[in-house]
Amino acid sequence: MALKGDDQVKIKTLDEAVKMGDLPKDWEVPHTAYKCEGCKTTFFTESPLEGFCCFNCGKKKFKTVKGSGDFARPTHILPFILPRNEAVGAILKYLDGFWFAETIPKALKAEDLRAVYIPIWVFEVISRSSWKVKQGDDDEGKVVNGYFETKIDNIEINASEAYKKSYQELNLWPDDLKKFVPYVQEHLESFEAEVDNRAPVKIFVDADDHVDKELSKDLKEDKIPAVVGGDIKDADIFTSKECKSYKHVLIPVWVWLFKYRGKTYRFSVNGRTARVGGKKPLSYLRVGLLIAIIVLILILGVIYMRFG
Repeated sequence: MALKGDDQVKIKTLDEAVKMGDLPKDWEVPHTAYKCEGCKTTFFTESPLEGFCCFNCGKKKFKTVKGSGDFARPTHILPFILPRNEAVGAILKYLDGFWFAETIPKALKAEDLRAVYIPIWVFEVISRSSWKVKQGDDDEGKVVNGYFETKIDNIEINASEAYKKSYQELNLWPDDLKKFVPYVQEHLESFEAEVDNRAPVKIFVDADDHVDKELSKDLKEDKIPAVVGGDIKDADIFTSKECKSYKHVLIPVWVWLFKYRGKTYRFSVNGRTARVGGKKPLSYLRVGLLIAIIVLILILGVIYMRFG
């Protein structure tokens, strides 16, 4: 099923979408794709590999992988709008806002930041569920049947290996997700871009599982109890899902990767909102000082209570 220039691809059901194997390919970029031997992140870059390091883990060992025509092509992109110098300012402000953080060198220069596009998928799904629940514990309990239909917008499925465990670090919000523009290869000039190299089946199975979990929770905890007039122990739910559209989107992130006392740290700045995410190195001296102060206060409190 190839894209026709429209921003919506009609699919009858998610089950049928799972069977698709012909997602549009060819990123149409001259960049070479590499796979980091450290964290397994796959990405495009036009930078020479000499002195180059992975934006995710900092390793410098890569394997050249398939060309740009062998990966699912993005359909949309959220372009960078945050200037590089403002991203630097956002990181420095972020570092100043946490007393327990180690005082790290702040000689951050604009050229130290990496402009990287990260892949996600966004789905729009209509679900239709018929359900049956039995009230009462005996065999003569009343059986209540019902039907529920809902449209679920902006189902975000993370497709980034680099941000696999920290997708929320990017601080994306649905209002910004409405500002997609159609993908054209010119958007990637002078940028790096992570590639989603999973099989199409895996992409849609993840979306299907996400809808199942959200829908099951909503029905069992809210919709069905509202109909039957109380909590339920169990329910038989039969659901069909229609995928109205999907988008394979690249989102912009400024990345600062640095080493401090032998450990690699990564800070990420949303390339549109300037929100910053990243784990700051803790100052064990400051944490220890706080613990010592608390202990001292407790001791003084006990002395006061005992001796007045």
